Amino acid sequence: MARVRVEITHPGKVLFPADGITKVDLIEYYSEVATVMVPHLKRRPLTLQRFPRGIGEHGFIQQDFADSLPDWMSRAQVAKKGGTVVHAVVDRREALVWLANQDCITLHVWGSRAGRLDKPDRLVFDLDPSGRDFAVVRATARAVADVLGDLGLASYVKTTGSRGLHVVAPLSGDTDYDTARQFARDVAAVVAADDPAHRTVEISKTKRGTRVYLDVMRNAYGQTAVAPYAVRARPGAPVATPLEWDELDIPGLRPDGFTVRDVPRRVAVQGDPWADIDRHARSLSRPMQRLSRRRGDPGGPTSTQLSPGRRVPAEGAVGRRRAERS
Repeated sequence: MARVRVEITHPGKVLFPADGITKVDLIEYYSEVATVMVPHLKRRPLTLQRFPRGIGEHGFIQQDFADSLPDWMSRAQVAKKGGTVVHAVVDRREALVWLANQDCITLHVWGSRAGRLDKPDRLVFDLDPSGRDFAVVRATARAVADVLGDLGLASYVKTTGSRGLHVVAPLSGDTDYDTARQFARDVAAVVAADDPAHRTVEISKTKRGTRVYLDVMRNAYGQTAVAPYAVRARPGAPVATPLEWDELDIPGLRPDGFTVRDVPRRVAVQGDPWADIDRHARSLSRPMQRLSRRRGDPGGPTSTQLSPGRRVPAEGAVGRRRAERS
């Protein structure tokens, strides 16, 4: 690509008043992590949270950049009733810098890519705690990964920079969103049924109690999830941070524990735990068949019935690593 110079405006503007974090701090952060972040964003439509006056004032969500994207920046045109929405797409470091200069603090990504927008290639389980016990969230993440591994899917985990964790399975993109969401819903039901005292698929907040909610609604066309390495518009500037699975055992781990001040060094030292995610994408065809047998659908459960408590190597490196560590 031809080199592009992005003009920085108002670099000293304070975006995180309680922390003294300025616009240029945000820009430098995104520039430093671009090497590991951009691969997770390429060809994916973005929805951005912008805070022109900092997070102490109301911001807004922007999807359509039809009138403002520079010519050199990638975009994805998405049809809507009566026209199209032109989403920003990040495929280079300068695009991240340009967005940060527009006071875009948080990037949210689609689960599919331009050219195949109706075929998701990442399945997201958003583990939303109702109480303060993060240990239950960590246990639920492991349970989701165990079931996915039994079904033949690799799984990856990240903090959200907010309250919970995301467990993500890479897909080959051979099914539509409705099929993928139903599969995710069925997996979530298996995980919740294994420990109904601590996990739920109940949508109503009033009925969840203190249980962890396994939210699969991000697996729908046009829905988004916070991007890996995205900064959250919260005090401290926490970051949605990809983890190694064994990092869930770190004492004191918090979903908002990684910030713009420490993630660049973390990346420089250990790289990206999700670097190989696309290499382990799998079709949903065989996992759907296995899950159908697990749930007692036509064909009936087999003697090798799956359960969240039993770890079997997945058809992917992450599943194998999890099994070996156990």
